[in-house]
Amino acid sequence: MGGKPVVVHDLNQARIALTAARTVGKPITLLSAPAAASAVGPTWFATLVRTARAEFPDLEIEAILDCDRAAGRAMAALQAGFNGIVFTGSHGVLLKLADIGEDRRCTLYDMRPDALDLMAQKDPAAACRAWLQG
Repeated sequence: MGGKPVVVHDLNQARIALTAARTVGKPITLLSAPAAASAVGPTWFATLVRTARAEFPDLEIEAILDCDRAAGRAMAALQAGFNGIVFTGSHGVLLKLADIGEDRRCTLYDMRPDALDLMAQKDPAAACRAWLQG
């Protein structure tokens, strides 16, 4: 993981997180909401990440999509080019996905990393700056 993970639920939150990362001079990892691969789909989050990277080309931005137990969504996420995927399904499937992910430079996680969720913050920008600096 390139930088501390920050959970973003939309493009506006991604912009807040990336502005904070730029301000403190730190890399960042955008982490989707729990089970986002099923809720909004890998394509939606991939589009959010592409847009964010285009708007902040000077930043080191990694992205992790939470696929929960959805193996098919995890396969789609591998094809979408994420840096990481959270998959909480069977261990055997996780190992198979990890083998595929290794070829694509995608790390598979069997649990969500500790992260700051911007949805839960009164002042998301300040919370993000503090989280990234800590």
